[in-house]
This record gives sequence, structure tokens and C-alpha cells, in this order.
Amino acid sequence: MPVKILPVEVKQIIDSYWFYSDFYSIISRVDPKNMWFINNYINLFDIPDPNQLYTFFYNGYYRDKMVEFYDCPFIDFQRIAIDRQSSTILNNDLFDFIKASIDGGYYVIVMIDRFYIKEYEISAKSPHEVMINGYDDTNKKLYFCDNNANGKYSTNISCDYEAFSRAFHLLEIDAHDFKQHLYLLKPIENNDYTFSLKYVKNMMKAYLLSRAHTDEYCNEALGTPGLTFGINVYDKASDYLNYLAQEEVVFDIRSFHLLYDHKKCMTMRLGYMINNNYLIDDNQILSRWRQLEDATQAIRNSILKYWLTRSSDTLHKQMEQLHKLKETEMILLQEVVDQLKDG
Repeated sequence: MPVKILPVEVKQIIDSYWFYSDFYSIISRVDPKNMWFINNYINLFDIPDPNQLYTFFYNGYYRDKMVEFYDCPFIDFQRIAIDRQSSTILNNDLFDFIKASIDGGYYVIVMIDRFYIKEYEISAKSPHEVMINGYDDTNKKLYFCDNNANGKYSTNISCDYEAFSRAFHLLEIDAHDFKQHLYLLKPIENNDYTFSLKYVKNMMKAYLLSRAHTDEYCNEALGTPGLTFGINVYDKASDYLNYLAQEEVVFDIRSFHLLYDHKKCMTMRLGYMINNNYLIDDNQILSRWRQLEDATQAIRNSILKYWLTRSSDTLHKQMEQLHKLKETEMILLQEVVDQLKDG
């Protein structure tokens, strides 16, 4: 087959990090009611780092960035060991392997050095993961999804085989799971997966308690020191802004974009629960949550403006807004939890 391109969803529900965008662009066709997103993306956690803020959704035990894919019932997920010094994968030529995977309906996630691909317009080494969704064997091109030269998620990036081969083989990175493995992902139908009121309520409670789980044993079993869970990630975000105002950390907007994604997911979830009679909107819960969503977006946008103005006053104002947001969200989400049955 000279050309094969697997479909991807262009408009994302959440796009703060590439793996969330990749994930939704794959499963949207087999989960049209967004049931996976409604059941998950409730809790948050922060990974300690002295130079940046790393806040993510907590959807299960964090093994690596592919945690979203390990446990999703809408994905056939395979982890394949690779040797970058070799020209073969599972005894197949690199491009033969990629083409066979695409022909079989599998998207391929692999780390490359984007420096070697001119379409990115990058002037320094840039190790990053891409999701390959197609090929054109006549013109010797691959098609993939990733953040483009402007930093926005794009579903229509392409490059020739020669450039991709260099980007794959010349990757220089310390021991890393993505250096030694690539991942195959295929969307699969699952008519048995339904909304779980009990799980959603428990994750909301864990979020309010700033814990990974409501079960204390599960919290202790995590065994990873320094992680901050739930609504207390706001405190970490505020601390980060304070350090940023003193120019002691690196500017990174992604965690604040994730907080906005978190509110968008909750808006979708609350709407679903109201429409399906799990929740009674007699106190304008959905309208009030949309106001929270708007406030979170405003905070993110103001922090983006800081990058242009470098005004520390902007950051201090957003620290105050984060505190107000946390207090308001605790009250509103507790109202939701108190109203929900045990499921």
C-alpha cells in the first residue's frame, strides 16, 4: 500500500501535554460519549522539581507518561523494546515496521530528536515524542502529531524518511524509557465501559482531601516521596509563581494550562451527571463551575502575559487569584460530593 493515513481528532478536549492530546485524538472515534474522560481526569498531582512546576492528572499509579494508555479499555496498547543502534525492530526494517503497524491500525509513539527535522525550525537538540499516524511510501514521507514550531499541538506534521531516520538514530538522551521503547496504540470498541458514580465520587473526595485515593492503604502503597495530590496543587502553583517572580525557576505555562483543562473536564462531567439525573442542579452548580473555568483561564492568560511584560506584580496578583480559586472550588465541589449517592 503506497499511502496509509490513520484518522486523528483535530480538536482536543485537553491539550496541556502531548500525551493527553495524542490520547484523545485516538480514542474519540471509539468513545464518542467521552465516557473515559467523564470517569477520569478528576484528581491531580504535582511532581517535585526545583526548577519547574510539573502538575498532571492523576488517573492511576504513575509508571511513566504513558499511564493514560496502560489502563484505558479503549486502547490496545503494546510496549516494544528497540535498539537505536540497529536498523531493525523485531527483525524488521524501521520503516517496514512502522508501515506494517500503520497498516494494522496501530499508531506509533516514539521519541526522536526534532533538531533533524526542518519542519520544526529548531536550532538545538530537542528530544521529544511524536505519534506517527501515516506514511506515503511513494514520496517517502511520514505523517505524525506533535507540538509544532509554534508550540501548539498539530495533527498534520510530516517529514521525509531520511530526516526521520536521522532523528531516530541520532537521539542523544540519558537512560529513559522512551529511548529504549516505542509504543503501539490501536483504538478498540468497548460497549461494556460505562459511567461509574462510585469511582467518580471517590476521586472527587480524594481530590478534596489532597490524597491519591480515599483508601489510606493505597496512599501508603504509592511509596513515592514528595508528591502533592489533589487541591493542594494550588499551593505548589502559588509557590512556583513566587519563585518565578524572583527569577529562581524556569518559566513554564503547561501546568496552568492543565489547571484550565481540569476545569473543562469537570464542566463536561457535571453536565453529564446533571443530564443523566445523578446530580440535581438546584443551586446553579454548573453555572458556578463554568465561572471557575473562566477564572482559571484568566489566570493562565495573565501568566502568559507576564512572559511578555516580566512584571512581578502580575504574578503576585495571580497568586491571590489562585488562593481564591482554591477556596471557591473546595466549597463548590464539596456541594457536589455531598449530593451524590454512593453509586
